[in-house]
Order: sequence, then structure tokens, then C-alpha cells
Amino acid sequence: MKTVQSTKTRARQSEANPPAAGEVTYEDVLRIVGSWSLTRRMDLARDILSMPTDQAEVEERRRDALAKLRGFLKTDEPPPSDEQVKQWLDERRTEKYG
Repeated sequence: MKTVQSTKTRARQSEANPPAAGEVTYEDVLRIVGSWSLTRRMDLARDILSMPTDQAEVEERRRDALAKLRGFLKTDEPPPSDEQVKQWLDERRTEKYG
């Protein structure tokens, strides 16, 4: 139990006296976060992943995804009629439920 307490103590000391912003390295972050509990590390990961990204980058990704989807959906055929769709649904239900 003493090891756990000293790890917690080290974590608190690291948090209480963090390096200056210009001095923080990736390794410093890993060392500090590595001393945290799994729950706390998961919370940090969740917070990082939910951080907003550059809005221009997000919009560009959306445009690219939309263009790809349009390409997948584009055909030379006319769209199916309501009657065709009903027939397909009936066929699928027959396959699924007998």
C-alpha cells in the first residue's frame, strides 16, 4: 500500500508544481498521466477526444464525406418506384420471417 500512496503523492506533487508551459514535453505529460488511476486517465482521454477541432478541418472532412456518399449513390438508373420498394420490403420480410 505504501507504493500506491507514494505514487499518489508524486502525482499530486507533479500537479502542484507543473513545469512552465514552454518546458512541458510529451514525456513529461506521459510521466504525470501515467501515475494517475485508470479511471482518471480514461476521463482525460474522453475529454481530449471531445475537444473541438479546427472548424475548417471539420467542414472539409464533411464535404469530402458527402462527395463520396454522392458518388456511391449515383447511378444511371431512375430511382425505384414506391411499388418496387414495397416489393423489396415484402421479399426481405419473407426471407427473414418465412
